[in-house]
Amino acid sequence: YRKPKLAISSKQCNGGAVHPVDGGYFFNSYEQGQVFKWEGYSSTNPSGGTTQLRINELFKIKDTSWEFNIQFHPSGDYAYIVVINQHYILKSNYNYTTQTLEVPTLFAGSQGQSGYKDGVATGARFRKPYQGAFDEDGNFYVCDNENHFIRKITPEGIVSTFAGRAEHA
Repeated sequence: YRKPKLAISSKQCNGGAVHPVDGGYFFNSYEQGQVFKWEGYSSTNPSGGTTQLRINELFKIKDTSWEFNIQFHPSGDYAYIVVINQHYILKSNYNYTTQTLEVPTLFAGSQGQSGYKDGVATGARFRKPYQGAFDEDGNFYVCDNENHFIRKITPEGIVSTFAGRAEHA
């Protein structure tokens, strides 16, 4: 029996994602809008006594105290950061040299503006987008939770309704 080591100790962490190519682990802190990369453990003395968690804060998203999650494209070239309670999606490119996510840009929806509207990039509206999945063409299908729809976002940022019933919008 081996006692497990604590990897993350925070009441603030509500999501994480593994990079699909190099296996790096990224997680968030919704209280301050931080995105971190877990760098493993380091010993504090040569005899192998105490170990410390090594994490690297990469950036902060604009909104604090809001739930968000990180979802990598299968290629690993980028990740979407779905900011659930503020109704928008960011895109963060992956830097293979540093093995980190770069500061994200607004990709779909608009900060703090909920609603239902198909459109291009920031012209679209969501009502609490949540988790999603990618298809083989790079389209992202995201659950638009409070609109009761599945929305499709193309790699170019075109948002359309994939499934759902309009009377719920």
